[in-house]
Amino acid sequence: MLLLITLLSTGKHVTGYHSSRKDLRVLYKFYHQHTQTTAPVTLSSATGHKQKFLKFDQPVFKYAAHHGNKSALRDKYGEYNYGGLLSSSRKFAKILSEAVESKAEERIVFLCPNDATYVVTQWACWISGQTAVPLSRHFPQPLMEYFVNDCDAKLLVTTSQYSNTMTELAKKTNKHLIVLEDSLRAEAMVHEIEGTTRNDMNVSESSQILEESTKTFDNNRPALILYTSGSTGPPKGVVLSHKNLQAQVSSQVEAWQWQPSDVILHSLPLHHIHGVVNALLTPLMVGAKCIMHPAFNPKEVWNEFLSGQEGTSDRVSIFMGVPTMYINLLNEYDQSLTKNERMVEYVKATCSQKNQIDGEWISATAFTSVRLVAHGHGSFHPGAIWHDRDRYGTVQPTPWREKAWVCGYTNAWCEGTSCETE
Repeated sequence: MLLLITLLSTGKHVTGYHSSRKDLRVLYKFYHQHTQTTAPVTLSSATGHKQKFLKFDQPVFKYAAHHGNKSALRDKYGEYNYGGLLSSSRKFAKILSEAVESKAEERIVFLCPNDATYVVTQWACWISGQTAVPLSRHFPQPLMEYFVNDCDAKLLVTTSQYSNTMTELAKKTNKHLIVLEDSLRAEAMVHEIEGTTRNDMNVSESSQILEESTKTFDNNRPALILYTSGSTGPPKGVVLSHKNLQAQVSSQVEAWQWQPSDVILHSLPLHHIHGVVNALLTPLMVGAKCIMHPAFNPKEVWNEFLSGQEGTSDRVSIFMGVPTMYINLLNEYDQSLTKNERMVEYVKATCSQKNQIDGEWISATAFTSVRLVAHGHGSFHPGAIWHDRDRYGTVQPTPWREKAWVCGYTNAWCEGTSCETE
């Protein structure tokens, strides 16, 4: 029923996500019990040509200017297009520039929910030439203080949802706090009746102003600071330049063959590279659509998988998660979806619908069409993997990519496999 991810490693012990080995064993068991292999479908045979991939060399907001009124994001509030997000980001960038006295490369620490406000804040930081430092709502106050002081933040940014938390943080660290007004987010929304945003008429003008104001944009400028988990000592800030991010996005697009027609379901935290770069920045750079959930909820993820109809713009084609998330999805399937025979048949029928790639239809299961990417790291022994492969037969690779580096790009790589339901 599901695409399973085979993790292979160098045999070295990696600190961090240690439950992934156990989780992957459960995934394998489910896979062998419920699936059978099918022949791979290559993109060249499905579409009649080999896909060429772009190498990105500009910041995300410059690409957004070209995507214009194309649908970019859906969150709990509604729909947003690229032009609306760009216009709101540019307005907020002006506010940030004034707050830092028009200086550049200042660190801006921000805490935003998993919705459009995160994108607007991140883009505004970059448009104004600053370095974005995202926080998590799960961080305790002392850890937030440590991050603010460690990166020598100039400014704090948040939304009304976390204003109490960030107000206290601002007082303790003696930093200026800006609360992003919800009206700025609402301006970027697509109106349900007209199908436009309040900013649609200004997209072209906004793009011209953006080009003028960023002519001297330096790709070597620090763009992002992400902190390590702190498992081997105090968390350490990792500085990523715009050039770093562009290289990572380029590799992601090639590895998973991202298309502007893709739709990713995003339910990851937004303070690690997995959620920030792989699952958010990459789709927005390529012109795809991101459906953002406030947090991971297996029931809601299943609803999203099964609600998208054939040929619609919201049909999920990519989902990313750590192994534990897939375990929760499998548990939800067993507990909720298998009790009703009609629901089981509906899942099978939905997963057998055709998907469209580059304007042409290909026949595939939904989870061949949906590239499910598992990221995690831990101590894995290759022998167990090969034992399963020898016992149950060779697993055919997905048409999109046989191998891709796992989160952190260290010590392991993952091989995606796909199969149909028995």
